[in-house]
Amino acid sequence: MSVMEYLSLLTRNPDGGIVFDPFAGSGSTLVAAINTNRRWIGIEKEAEYCAIAKARIEHAEKQHKQTELDFKGKEDEVSECNKAMKN
Repeated sequence: MSVMEYLSLLTRNPDGGIVFDPFAGSGSTLVAAINTNRRWIGIEKEAEYCAIAKARIEHAEKQHKQTELDFKGKEDEVSECNKAMKN
């Protein structure tokens, strides 16, 4: 877990809460927000850093969606197993 993910959790901001980073830089805080199930708003004036942040955010969102799909698949397997055990 990154430092920013840890700090996001310390704020007790609920899942789905909003993380605001007015100096987003390369997007570390925004990636941490994605990884801790929070929405985010980032501002960065330097085009070079915006491009880096955009790429990192896209990668994090893709990873996050894959994790959700993996979890959903495991949830379905457990549900089927539970149904079979009740019969």
